[in-house]
Amino acid sequence: MSAPGAVAFALFLAGIALGLAQLWGQIFTPETFLKLAITDGALFVVVVAWMVIVRERRDSERLRKDRRLG
Repeated sequence: MSAPGAVAFALFLAGIALGLAQLWGQIFTPETFLKLAITDGALFVVVVAWMVIVRERRDSERLRKDRRLG
């Protein structure tokens, strides 16, 4: 697994753990929990988008190297 993939998976698991902790223990105020959940989700989206961009760039470079793409 790539490093960004591992980070994305860790953020996903952190979000689940955060939600379960709030559900069962109510350890945060609702405002704080919402802020943490939104931050976790935003970071997850950024990491996944970065993975897609890097993969597409790598694929395009490989195709250009093989002269299959203009």
